[in-house]
Amino acid sequence: MVKIKVQPQDFVVTELIRLTPGEKGDYTILELKKSFWNTLDVIEQVSRKMHVQKTLFARAGLKDRYSLSTQYLSYKGDFHETITEKNYTLKPVGKSRMPVSPRLLHGNAFCITLRNMTAQEVSTVDRNKEEVRKYGFPNYFDEQRFGSARHRQGFIAKKMILEHYAGALKLLMCHAYKEESTREKRFKKYCLSHWRDWRGCSKIAPPFYQPILRHLIQNPKDFKNALKRIDRQFLNIYLLAYQSYMFNDVLARLVKTYGQDNAVVKYSMGELLFYRRLPEIDSMRELLVPMINEISIEHIKPTTSGADTMRATGAAR
Repeated sequence: MVKIKVQPQDFVVTELIRLTPGEKGDYTILELKKSFWNTLDVIEQVSRKMHVQKTLFARAGLKDRYSLSTQYLSYKGDFHETITEKNYTLKPVGKSRMPVSPRLLHGNAFCITLRNMTAQEVSTVDRNKEEVRKYGFPNYFDEQRFGSARHRQGFIAKKMILEHYAGALKLLMCHAYKEESTREKRFKKYCLSHWRDWRGCSKIAPPFYQPILRHLIQNPKDFKNALKRIDRQFLNIYLLAYQSYMFNDVLARLVKTYGQDNAVVKYSMGELLFYRRLPEIDSMRELLVPMINEISIEHIKPTTSGADTMRATGAAR
């Protein structure tokens, strides 16, 4: 059976941004190389270490925790020190007049190692690569994008859109999954069996949950405003998870309509549909699918923007 992501070096990701660091500017561009780290957790730790606000850092994207990844951050101000910790290095590589942002993200380059392949599987990959080069492939999001939802617990952002604020908080605070720390699992187990005991939950809660629980201690039933205490960067991650799921669903429907000799591949969120050939490759290659890009926590209304889209097909390089 083919194995992927046996070790971080098996999944190498290099971020491609439209920005060339120079010698002048109000922002320092930082190169981050990491494995076993969430990008936001690195920013959190570095900001504590430097005693600066984490809002001074900006990023283009998030990279898989279980990869060997290189990405770029910006820091508003001067940043001279190279920080080396277990499983990550952050170093300055130049200055810029603008911060790093998602608008500068051109894409990602991947180098993926497949292990334990049989001779027949190698032959199949070799035979199919010309077909992929000619027709591209459906550009789906993979399972790591979906967080706790891939464990059949639902999407926090969907609950918010439906104005089920208590349900959104329960998904966040009561449902653990295997990648989380022992402390996190213990806290969520306690919350599940002691829901509404906000003081008791607060006593064992990791720092991330403390602002939420402080609000609930003072306002026991105000779940909507408790959600506002979540760091906005993490709220965005919950949105991206649901956004990605909907994109996959739309793309699978497009493949069903336009693809030829389609095949079904099952994954944790259901099924993905892959074509062998496309009759109109040029139009499909340029097809952009609109995506939700914002949730206003004041009104919890999804919005779309033509600037926030995802290309439906990828091409082999």
